[in-house]
Formats: sequence, structure tokens, C-alpha cells
Amino acid sequence: MHHIPRLSEAVYVGMCRYVGTPTEVRIRREVTDTVEVVKRSVSIIRGFDIMKSGSSREGFRLQSSDVDLMLWLRDHKVICDLSQISLYRIPQHTVILMECEDLPTGFTRLKMMTPSGDQKVKSSCVTINNEIYISSILYRAHMLEFQRAPGGIVGSSIQHGPCATFNHNDELVPEQEANKADGVGLLIIPPFVMLHMLFVLTHHRLGDTVRSQQSLQDLYTLMLYDDGTHVPEDVRDISWQILGICQQTCGDYVGALNSFQCSLQQNPVHFLQKATMFRIQRINEYLLQ
Repeated sequence: MHHIPRLSEAVYVGMCRYVGTPTEVRIRREVTDTVEVVKRSVSIIRGFDIMKSGSSREGFRLQSSDVDLMLWLRDHKVICDLSQISLYRIPQHTVILMECEDLPTGFTRLKMMTPSGDQKVKSSCVTINNEIYISSILYRAHMLEFQRAPGGIVGSSIQHGPCATFNHNDELVPEQEANKADGVGLLIIPPFVMLHMLFVLTHHRLGDTVRSQQSLQDLYTLMLYDDGTHVPEDVRDISWQILGICQQTCGDYVGALNSFQCSLQQNPVHFLQKATMFRIQRINEYLLQ
């Protein structure tokens, strides 16, 4: 039995290499906390909020793990008691009442107390006993249709219970392929950069040019002035690449070319050169038309 302590130590070392040391896990959690605090204050004027959860939120980095994101409309307020409706301003806020009576544990009905200005919510409403409720089946179907539409944010969405499963790196397919060919098949993206990317692409898909451009400017400012706190040296190649992709998506082709050139000048940690040259070639071909 004398070998057990050594075996335990070996298992511990192996787990640290696989998911991260306790210090690394703690730092990842703190970085995510900071991201959420900063973005929450900014997102107040952007119409929706994002919350990250799951193993990635807890600081673990497992290749087989997914990234759980919850998005919600900031002007849609859910209450569990009618008296709480006085806490909100009508019609600026859409108030939804949770009804749990005569339902199994963990289930609820969402009753519309005030009209919604969101088309996907309005088209998901059904009438039951002269009251208006949100149908989760209809809303999920509308969201999947929206996400799969041409130019959608996450075109590979599939139904997963009450949620939708998607590859949030659909925009990074060339980068993933290049990395798999020459690297280890793993793209490490800083949380700040990923959230900015989601904001840019989401607002662009929604047709909100003002907010899309503001999010793009935020990402550009981050890349230009960050001292390594939020975008460390070993992820600057993929971060500049993402900025270029966002600029290209929003029609700023000159800016995209500059960002792709900056990506090429970084330490090639993610082996993106082939993907970067491919994107530069595509832009140049478009500009020469």
C-alpha cells in the first residue's frame, strides 16, 4: 500500500495539467467575474444581457466541455407575485408573471401582464382561458429559425431540451481547420474578446448598426490599449484575428486587413497563418471586383 501516496500525487499532477491548477482555476473565475461586472453595466443600453455558466464559468478548461450562455432581454421582467409589478415602469418594461400552481415541481407558466415589443416574444404567445401566455415550444422554434437564418449568428443551432445547442465558433472555421492541421486543435480565446465578439455579431445580425459599431469599437479599443491584463501575449494572435473577422463582417475591410496583418505579427501560438492569409486573399479579391 506504500505506493498509494505516490499514485495520489500523480493523479493530482495529472488533473492539474488537464483542467488547470487551483490557482489557474481561481484566476479564471475572477476574470470571468470581472468580465460580467464590466459588461453588465455596458449592456444596460444594449437591450440584452449575457450570463456564462457551466464548467467553463467555474474555471475548468476541458476540451469536451461546452460553454453555457444565457441571453435575456433587459426590458422583459419576470415576477413571481402580482405586487411586484409596481417595481417596474410600464410600458418601458414588459412584465411576465410566473404561475406555478397546479404544475409539477420545476415547471412554470409565463403569463404576459403587459405587451411585448419583441417580435419573437409576440409571435410565441398563445391564449388560454382568455389569458396570454408564452409558449416555450414556439419561442424555441422562433429562436432556432432566427439563429439558422442566412447570416445568422450560430447557424449550426440544434434543439437541446428547452435550450439550443450551437457551435459558437462558427465564424472561426478557417482558424479551427488551420489549428487542427498544424497545432493541437484548440483555440484559446480570452473571455473579454469572446464577449465583445458575441456582442458585435449579435447586434449585426439584429440589424442594429449603432450598437454593432459601438461593440466593434470597444473590441478595437481593447486590442489597442490592453497591457496584457485581459489579452495576454499568448492569445494576441487569435484576438487580433477575431477583431479582423468582426470588422470584415461589419464591412470595414480596410480595418480587417490591418487587424489580420497584426495577427500575423504576433507569436503564432494558434498556427493561424493559413487562415489569416486565406481571409486576406478573400478581402483583396472582393475589393478588386
